[in-house]
Amino acid sequence: MTEKSWAGGVKDGTFYDKHFTPRIKNIVTDEGMTYSIYYLTYYIYEGDEGRIGITALGLMSDSQTELVGIGKK
Repeated sequence: MTEKSWAGGVKDGTFYDKHFTPRIKNIVTDEGMTYSIYYLTYYIYEGDEGRIGITALGLMSDSQTELVGIGKK
């Protein structure tokens, strides 16, 4: 299952921050463990144009505990 959400900020009718946070859920391993993967993607970020694209990636347990996270959130 994939879950996704959009967020961002608008000033005077123009986006200055627009990002997307998809989550791939219910990944089951051969040992029966369940995990989720999330990542943060910026499409517009006036504060730092170097953050355009995937800026964070993480692996979460089935109890929603982050096991590994890299990048800027």
